[in-house]
Amino acid sequence: MANYVSIGVAYKKRWILEKRIDSLLGALKREESAERLAIAAETVREAQLAVCRCLEDHLDYTPSPGKKDQHERELANIHRRRERWTETEAAEIIRHYARGKPHSAHGLFEPPSSR
Repeated sequence: MANYVSIGVAYKKRWILEKRIDSLLGALKREESAERLAIAAETVREAQLAVCRCLEDHLDYTPSPGKKDQHERELANIHRRRERWTETEAAEIIRHYARGKPHSAHGLFEPPSSR
């Protein structure tokens, strides 16, 4: 039996995401090789996708009739965010985080805009 109270999978995923972002920012600060930066960017992408999957699983329930539209909108937003993170290249992720750590109260960071 565990000797702690579980704080939830989503919290853990967000905490891991924060660690991965800090790792990427540290690699940028140390001016590591392009290969190491690409690996760090891929781990950030994987952590972002893990948070998206976790949130999707959390929303995967049958909503009450009055909240069905809200549920569908939230699910569509998560799908859209996951697709954007999947399509974003590692170099774009590196450029995005080279500007600094973005603030997010929900543990999900918007993917870099493809301009």
